[in-house]
Amino acid sequence: MPGKNQNQEKKFKENKENDIKKVDDNFNFNNKNKHYHQKTSNPLIFLSWFIILILIGFLFYDNVWPLIDINLFKNNPKETDPKYDYQIPLGISYELEKQKEPPQDPTISWKTFQFIIETTTTTSTEAAFLTETSSTNQILYSFKYPEDLLTVEKNGNLVKLISTATSSEFQLLINFEDYAGDLMDWLKKQDKISAKAWEGKPSIEVVTSSEATFIKLPALIRQEKMLAAGMMSYSLYFKKDGKIFTISMIAPELTQEMINFYLIFVNNFKF
Repeated sequence: MPGKNQNQEKKFKENKENDIKKVDDNFNFNNKNKHYHQKTSNPLIFLSWFIILILIGFLFYDNVWPLIDINLFKNNPKETDPKYDYQIPLGISYELEKQKEPPQDPTISWKTFQFIIETTTTTSTEAAFLTETSSTNQILYSFKYPEDLLTVEKNGNLVKLISTATSSEFQLLINFEDYAGDLMDWLKKQDKISAKAWEGKPSIEVVTSSEATFIKLPALIRQEKMLAAGMMSYSLYFKKDGKIFTISMIAPELTQEMINFYLIFVNNFKF
């Protein structure tokens, strides 16, 4: 029996050693597997963060960046530059969003015309029974015009600008007259006269008429058909300092280009 007990104890020790070895093997395997997962998971985490950063950058560029005012970092143009001082006349549309710079004043090279009136002053001296008369020149108004395209003729209160092209019937007429009443009364009288001016028939047909403001004064703009002459006119009427002024453009047919030129011309009218 002692031999049998010894064999059992020996076998028990071997089984115990095998169990301990298995536990060690399993522990080592788990550690190796854990290190493997750590090594393989690190690149995946890095790739995930990289993709997230790219998405955040794209959303910022697409949604936030356009809202930033880049013009804050640009210098303002010099105010002394005439091309920045030019104001676009009302009625002319420019596609400013397609231009890199504001439109340049087209009248920079135009010639200036001045309408001068002579005022006479008479003074008398009682002691010597003498009368002295002096005259001074005063500029009533001025405007700019392209000298290579138009010539100026003056006849009393009427100033006429005629095209230098012999084949063109384009004209600009500037006239004034003293009037004590208001502008609308004067226009009504003119309409009454023109109603029978052409052999008892109307000489002018008003196509369009609209109220406006010119040099801070009430004005009226009319497009008229001159029936007797077979022409079209585009006219500005206003009253200043007791005088009714008329600035008219006359041509056989009015184009948008002509109207744009007329508005630029009127925009340079000075008193």
